[in-house]
Amino acid sequence: MTHTPMGWPQTAMALCLALSLGAAGAASAQNAPRRGSLYSAATPVALSKSQIDQAVSNAEAPLLTNDPNATSAQGNAQCSVRVVELVYYTITPAEGSTATDATSVADAVLLVPNPVPGTDCARPWPLLSHQHGTAVPAAGPGPDSAAYMAAYYASQGYVVVLPIYHGYSHSSLPYHPYLQAEPSAAVVIDAIRAARNWLQQAGLASALSSKLFLSGTSEGGFVTLAAQRTMERDFPAEFAITASSPTSGPYQPQTTFDLFMSQPDSADESKTLAATLTLEGYQRSYAPHFSDFGQVYNLPWASEMGKTPPLLPSTQYGSETAVRRACQLPFNLKDAASESTPTYPGCSTQPLLTQAFVDAYSNRIGLAQSVRMAAGANNLLQQWRPRSRTFVCYGNKDPMATPNARAVAPYFAAQGVASLLTTEDLEVETREPIAHWMVTQSVLHPPAHGYHGMVEGPACTSWSRHSVFDPLR
Repeated sequence: MTHTPMGWPQTAMALCLALSLGAAGAASAQNAPRRGSLYSAATPVALSKSQIDQAVSNAEAPLLTNDPNATSAQGNAQCSVRVVELVYYTITPAEGSTATDATSVADAVLLVPNPVPGTDCARPWPLLSHQHGTAVPAAGPGPDSAAYMAAYYASQGYVVVLPIYHGYSHSSLPYHPYLQAEPSAAVVIDAIRAARNWLQQAGLASALSSKLFLSGTSEGGFVTLAAQRTMERDFPAEFAITASSPTSGPYQPQTTFDLFMSQPDSADESKTLAATLTLEGYQRSYAPHFSDFGQVYNLPWASEMGKTPPLLPSTQYGSETAVRRACQLPFNLKDAASESTPTYPGCSTQPLLTQAFVDAYSNRIGLAQSVRMAAGANNLLQQWRPRSRTFVCYGNKDPMATPNARAVAPYFAAQGVASLLTTEDLEVETREPIAHWMVTQSVLHPPAHGYHGMVEGPACTSWSRHSVFDPLR
């Protein structure tokens, strides 16, 4: 469920470091600030067209296109982009999705095109909120995401909001509520409000069109659908979603965790990362499921759980690989290590979870069942009748994303809104040159070794942009 970021040059890296707190000051002195009001906004930083194009040329994955007649898979930037870090007021997991006042802060990156008449960068601009995949560093997904989205969307005439979730960056919440629907939706909703507030203050409110798009990959796919559900259910007058395109997300966390526990560990080497974030988040957001971490985790892993700051998101390690090299997490979730189980020198080969927890989960008893029920409470395919056009993208080589994606259609049909849904399996229905690219990349990144983030994610991002958003903008 991890999303591997794509690199960009040092000049752009320096840009991100310039995005610091406090340049604009607090927007409200009230004791109870309104959700989405600005706490601070950094001075905008410029990304030139050449910087954006260079970032893409250095990326690990290209900007793909659906156009079979394209001479290049990479579209050059049509305009420069302003990058602004926003820190805004939002609610915590305990406060409820419909609260109007806020008691915590989170942040987002806002990308604003500079208008160029005669191009897609001419006003008015549609607004796109893009939700990032699972991130290891506590600083958040990093400048690579901003650069890539600047190239893919902002430099093509979209205003882009990149929400950074609870538990990351400037968030006042000391942990990440991973795969928890309402707090995930809240940060997206309030990030969009903060973006609109900043644009209003900058005199750019009229530069926005009426079009609102939502997208996200992996955890970001879950967050995207969670935000869509909450917007449509609780704030239909405020958010008119033109289209939503969640990609390869765990829309049913209980189903996903069931798969974690039933499939061989070799099916996905990132299961221990996602499982740790899930268990730690549920432990902190809900009534404590366990007081002794040795009930759930084998040694030496148990000694790293429940700490403040938490193991994940990490204040020490910048990637999943770095966490594993430091012997903080194993590759095997529940199965005994075999000759094929990856490991690093000096690291234990004990599985992450105790056999007692695995057995209790299988038998649906005790604290393991409490965890399972918490996951079920965050199933997105319940308590909602969709109203917006929704385009679910995945690749069927992904053993986790596939059953989640295929569960969406029956839910929409049961709600009587099947016509609003398009489900795209890129391994079956792709268009050139995406199809050729996926074939070549799948050899380098098979399902257990990066397909989810390095193949499925970029391909679905391309399909969403060119087949969904551009025709509707």
